[in-house]
Amino acid sequence: AFAATQVRAAKLGVTTISGLPASAQERIGADNVGHGFVPGMLAPAQVIVAGPGIASDLAGLARLEGELRRQPGVAAVVGPADTPFLHGQGALTTPSGGAARLLVAYRTDPYGATALHEVGALRDRLPALAAQAGLGRPRTALAGDGPIAHDTVASIRDDLVRVVAAVLIVNLVLLIIFLRALI
Repeated sequence: AFAATQVRAAKLGVTTISGLPASAQERIGADNVGHGFVPGMLAPAQVIVAGPGIASDLAGLARLEGELRRQPGVAAVVGPADTPFLHGQGALTTPSGGAARLLVAYRTDPYGATALHEVGALRDRLPALAAQAGLGRPRTALAGDGPIAHDTVASIRDDLVRVVAAVLIVNLVLLIIFLRALI
């Protein structure tokens, strides 16, 4: 029973690339990215901020970049304020100016338990960070491999409780049937 209670506290990650053999080209490439930049550069999280005319507020987006850089585990942030020459071309802002995208690279493996925990925490803090940056209350979202992996792990944790409960009930019913007794 004690061991089963510890399953809920297990730190889960997704081993998409780190689970490959060391000789796999994908693994070698990921390791090189981690050594040359930071491991999180392999799959940066994408912060989406949407609101009327938000892409033209480069000062507010720059402040949001600064807020994001101060978050736990964040190694680098790239956004529209860093690339004004791409403004309106659809790279980091929509041509209509109604949305902007910021790329957030973590210090650790973007699919590992640490980065996935930090992605979940960032998702919770994102509206407050946008408000602190002076952007008002824009719609915010996280996209990319890290947030998808975070949601997958969260679903696994939630399903784990249901599966354990179902297994215990089935085992109890089978014991009642085979032993022909309720107690």
